[in-house]
Amino acid sequence: MKKQINQSWKFLSLIDSEGGPASCWPFLGSTMGAGYGQMPSNKISRLAHRWIYTHLIGPIPSGIVVMHICDNRLCCNPLHLKLGTQQDNLKDMNNKKRHGVHPKKCTPEKFQTILNFKSNGLTVPEIAKQIGYNKRTIFRLLKENKTN
Repeated sequence: MKKQINQSWKFLSLIDSEGGPASCWPFLGSTMGAGYGQMPSNKISRLAHRWIYTHLIGPIPSGIVVMHICDNRLCCNPLHLKLGTQQDNLKDMNNKKRHGVHPKKCTPEKFQTILNFKSNGLTVPEIAKQIGYNKRTIFRLLKENKTN
């Protein structure tokens, strides 16, 4: 039980909730390739938003996904999370014109934002957290820009 409490406190310390209840609460720990926050739990990785949903709201039924209302993959604010099917999630993506957009397919506007952050002295991990991409994607985009 003590180990579980310590793990919960460690996890919660990796969430930035300073913006208040209406803002996104980004996960500041490690991320997986698709840009979602992840935390090791019982020797397996757990997605941060699913962990927070389970611990603060309740169980997630089998076959159900936890959707981000805010579309921020790092967000752990329980007010920004809702349950749905994968079909609901795809419909939401289409309704919001997010279909076909993957973090590795960076728009010119997003890339300019990355360059602006870099020129203002932000590190790659800081940029990745701000943009919602993983660090490897930011490194790759900056490297490709230097060679073009």
